[in-house]
Amino acid sequence: MGDKPSVQLKEMLLKIDIHIHTSMSPDASVSIEEIPQILRMKRLDGVAVTDHDRFFNKEIEGTVIIPGIEVSTRQGHLLGLGNVGEITPGLSVDETIRIIHSKDGVAILAHPFDVIRGGIRPAQVTEPLDGIETINSKAHPFRLSKYLAEKTARRLGIPTLGGSDSHIPETIGDAYTCIETRSASVEDVLDAIRHGSANAQGGPSGGMDELRRVKRKIGRGF
Repeated sequence: MGDKPSVQLKEMLLKIDIHIHTSMSPDASVSIEEIPQILRMKRLDGVAVTDHDRFFNKEIEGTVIIPGIEVSTRQGHLLGLGNVGEITPGLSVDETIRIIHSKDGVAILAHPFDVIRGGIRPAQVTEPLDGIETINSKAHPFRLSKYLAEKTARRLGIPTLGGSDSHIPETIGDAYTCIETRSASVEDVLDAIRHGSANAQGGPSGGMDELRRVKRKIGRGF
């Protein structure tokens, strides 16, 4: 009898917004409860919740939620995806990356060429990165930021990722990442990113984003 042919597992393609904020961030108004409905409306498979200096790790049944955090390093903002826990802000970017990797997370540069928010420049990093956010819907100027980030991703040979950086429900999914993965588990999604099976999609949110945020603040009485 001959050897049995190996079974080739099919991969699935997930659309995940890898950078959103909830009301746990002081400048955001997205509630956890409304995420499933937003995903259905935007035809997304999941999101990574990356609140400012606050780790998020809650499961929502039937929804792909990637735990994460947006850490304020001394050089700028860094996304840590996975079960990385709370990370002290104000450390160097390299030290923060080492902490993320020690907890089997992935470290991603957030909006590295945004001239307003001052992202971490790749030249400031010596530790290995797992990806770079080439499409951030709030980046200014959008086209230049995208171009420079894509050029950096090619030079470093790391995956391109897309995130809306949304602080309000309306803009979730304006940018997202297409990820080819064996399953929708957090572990498989993170492995797919590490192995480069991810690419950024989407565009800018535009000026209406800030107007909506102001309107929501007024509605909440600041």
